[in-house]
Amino acid sequence: MISGLLASCNKAQETVDLNSMSSWEIVQNRVFNQSCITCHKVDTAYCRQSNLVLTSDFAYDQLVRKKPSNKAALKDGLYRVDPGNVENSLLWKKITMLTEKDGKTVYQSSDYGNSMPYGGLKPLTNGQIEFIRRWIEAKAPKTGKVVNVSVLDDKSVLHQEYIPLERPKNGIQIHLGPFPVKPNFEREFMYLKILDNKKPIYLKGIQLSMRPGSHHFIIYQWDSNLLLGEVPTPNLYREMRDSEGRENKQTVRQLLSDRHRTVENFQTPTAWYKYPKGVALKIDPNAMLDLNIHYTNYTSKEIQGEVMVNLELAKHEEIKHIARTFTIANFEILLPSKSKRTLTYSKIFDEKRHVFRLVSHAHERMKEFRAFILGGKNDGKLVYKSNDWKNPQFIDYDPPITLKKGEGFRLEVDYENDTDRTITFGLLSTDEMMFLQGHYYTDEKPIFNEE
Repeated sequence: MISGLLASCNKAQETVDLNSMSSWEIVQNRVFNQSCITCHKVDTAYCRQSNLVLTSDFAYDQLVRKKPSNKAALKDGLYRVDPGNVENSLLWKKITMLTEKDGKTVYQSSDYGNSMPYGGLKPLTNGQIEFIRRWIEAKAPKTGKVVNVSVLDDKSVLHQEYIPLERPKNGIQIHLGPFPVKPNFEREFMYLKILDNKKPIYLKGIQLSMRPGSHHFIIYQWDSNLLLGEVPTPNLYREMRDSEGRENKQTVRQLLSDRHRTVENFQTPTAWYKYPKGVALKIDPNAMLDLNIHYTNYTSKEIQGEVMVNLELAKHEEIKHIARTFTIANFEILLPSKSKRTLTYSKIFDEKRHVFRLVSHAHERMKEFRAFILGGKNDGKLVYKSNDWKNPQFIDYDPPITLKKGEGFRLEVDYENDTDRTITFGLLSTDEMMFLQGHYYTDEKPIFNEE
């Protein structure tokens, strides 16, 4: 029934007479309805994070002459839409964060979050972007025709297949590839990169760019007290499975080791994440960063994968809190064929934590992933929800979720196995997972004496 409604909606959009609409109605119909309201509608995690609803009953009143929730944009004096002032409009910044420079597609800024549309959604055409620019320049009226409909005829899009990153001014760049991914195959591997940092370093942001076909990219850090014989071989592609699809048990054990701590997790090919102001994540001296790259290729031709990541560094005087990460993982997954099941899993923490970011990780049989606070005065409060396994919602909390000692999270995840086989936990996208990953800091103050 849902697919039928969507088909009817798309058909209606194709046959509607744009000449009978105001310029604002065209922005709503041809941009927001098609590319934005998947996320920016009432009661979605993205909506709660941005405090922005872009459905037709809310969009205009929430955009025009309204101050943004993004703290950097607010500090810079931007409005979501500043009538007559394009460069002072956050909407314009978000849809033009990717731009052409010297014949290459580059990022303009990171302070205002990710480029929109986000999460693998189809990018806006140059015609849609230009239409919005002219509408804002014409003082963003709700009624009347101020932009010629023919502007939308430009269906070209900015080249976004792969964006090599410029080296950070104060940071480290890691580059892997290109590497082949054979036809009808999922290639996943680990790659150990040992940094030449004699003292601890602190990350305040991470920028990522990957070629198309990526499923995820995760940075782990090995504990610094590993014995020499326990350290994997650096600068080597340690495959998760061989060419026949059989698991490499040693690599899998390394991935799941409790001495293998998550630094950051991405499930989109491009991202630029900044930690909250005053918060930075510590990287050990001579850091052993283990990179986990997963590509899927369901075509009949070989594709090329490639990863470029920038680690942006903070200075000591910028740091008030040290970020840490956690993963809540349920490995006991059993989904009988032709069944629907809801699995639950709980984790209690043994210290007070201020959680400022959450993201889920599951595979294609996941229908909805929910996380609730467990214990304390907010017991049972829903704090995370995502229904997109490929592009799970990253939710940042400001202020953070404060959990006292003895409190934690309860996970509740809906699955539907419509196949003829039993599905259990596994690393392939056709297997299943149930992870909640998060960032937090404690009340402990950072000490830099050793540096």
